Amino acid sequence: MSINKRALHWWSYPGLILLTGLYLWLRHWYLGALVTLYLVGVPVLAGQRLNFRVDRVDLCQALTFSFLILGGVWFFFLVMGASFELPSVNRILFHVFVAAVPEEVYFRGFFQERLGNNLKAVFVVSVLFTLAHTPRMFIEGDLSAVLTFFPSLLMGGLYYKTGNLLHPIVFHALSNLLMESTKGYYPLA
Repeated sequence: MSINKRALHWWSYPGLILLTGLYLWLRHWYLGALVTLYLVGVPVLAGQRLNFRVDRVDLCQALTFSFLILGGVWFFFLVMGASFELPSVNRILFHVFVAAVPEEVYFRGFFQERLGNNLKAVFVVSVLFTLAHTPRMFIEGDLSAVLTFFPSLLMGGLYYKTGNLLHPIVFHALSNLLMESTKGYYPLA
């Protein structure tokens, strides 16, 4: 059976929105696992080469950038009165392997690459990334879904500048963990 890779590219996004909405509505763990497999499987089936490398320099750059930006966010939250609680090991693993890695593989490694990995692609993919998070807003009433646009611009910019998925994955995971540690505290929301 032959896969139409061009059609897979354009039709994969509505499929993702549908699966995400079903998962958030029904809350069955297997739908969550299916979303994760979908995010990684679509680029693989499309034959997308993923630009991911881990070396000491890239890891140090990714961590330094992430800690500088997120350290500022953490300090702002602290000044605004947020309390912090370290997430459990299960939540840490979730944010790394179920959220950050698959989402960055799909949105940056697949979509942003397919759109040319340029500044226009960063913007378009950030809009798509935000829209993919909006089912949370409609199903759970979580208005923070709309705020994913700005970190997405940073993650897209990181991938655009470095050509390495490691950078947006590290930033995404640490950003999610920061939000998890504040239990969803949003001083401006």
